[in-house]
Amino acid sequence: MKKIILIISLILSITVFANAGEKSEKAGEVVGEAAKDTKEATILIIDATKKGAKKTGKFLKEVFEDTKESASDFKDGVKEGYKKED
Repeated sequence: MKKIILIISLILSITVFANAGEKSEKAGEVVGEAAKDTKEATILIIDATKKGAKKTGKFLKEVFEDTKESASDFKDGVKEGYKKED
């Protein structure tokens, strides 16, 4: 009787572990797909950031040039205003 119970317990354990193994494999596949999608999304974000950085750099350069011209004009205005007599 003990042998029969032991055999039945062993068969049930094997069945449970086999089912758990299949579920673990499916969960692993889902995680693998998610990792792949995350990698692809990260590559897209990096590319977009590089393009954005280039555009931002160009914009800042333009702003700096405009600021430089405005500062020069302001400086000239200050000189002229200082030289004027009341």
